[in-house]
Amino acid sequence: LLSNEGLDDYRDSIQSWWDTSNEYIRQLGVTPYQNFLVITHDESVVPHKHGDHMGDTITVVVVVGTNVVDNKLILGDNVIDYPPADEQCYAVCFDGDILHATQCNDKNVYFHFVYDIIDKVDIKKNTWIKL
Repeated sequence: LLSNEGLDDYRDSIQSWWDTSNEYIRQLGVTPYQNFLVITHDESVVPHKHGDHMGDTITVVVVVGTNVVDNKLILGDNVIDYPPADEQCYAVCFDGDILHATQCNDKNVYFHFVYDIIDKVDIKKNTWIKL
């Protein structure tokens, strides 16, 4: 777990990851409806949707920690493993109107930069790509 002091140490990294995420969205040429940062540690995210924007959701995630990654992204009937805990940015695009959740079984810290996009995005869905 990152203490408050540990989060201070990660301030520049978090800004860099956010910059990388924003640049990826700019390169795709898509328009976000909303975006936000979610940080989780040793907890699952309950099933939810992101509203009625009717577009896709792109999430850029960075995993920080020393544990073997045992976190799943559940997208309707699809379950995909999270990327490794290597402090690199990975992106996934999925239907923003589908019920989705996470199932966490480890002690890593997950930084989720979430972008709800106004329209559908013409890229591969439900697969992590390294940025």
